[in-house]
Amino acid sequence: MSALLVAIPIGVVVAVVVATVVVATGTAGTPAVVGGLAMAFAFGGAAAALAWVLTVDRNTLDGAPRDPERSIESVWHDRAASGAFGDVLLVTGTATTVVALTGFEMPTAVALASVVALAMGSFGLRYVVLQRRG
Repeated sequence: MSALLVAIPIGVVVAVVVATVVVATGTAGTPAVVGGLAMAFAFGGAAAALAWVLTVDRNTLDGAPRDPERSIESVWHDRAASGAFGDVLLVTGTATTVVALTGFEMPTAVALASVVALAMGSFGLRYVVLQRRG
């Protein structure tokens, strides 16, 4: 509860500052008061939540691990990420060689989207496999 007592006033101050900037720059629309209030309400909750995250102490949370970087989930994450990185290097290197030798052309957006999809799919699959193995 003590973190909320700090976070809520910080959220209110940030919301008022954002609303003031929006009204002062003229981007609030007409009437400016309505736009300013809308911005204050829109940013108030998010700013208070961010302030709470920044002010909360891990020791005060029930069930929070002392060293989150040493949890089994972080080990799974690290192993899945390093394996996915190797997969991306292998597939993009092979694809680059094939493209260089054959002269195949592809739109850049498609090629980059394919690399991102490969990385996400490889990471996700590796993480799930590691999680099921325990």
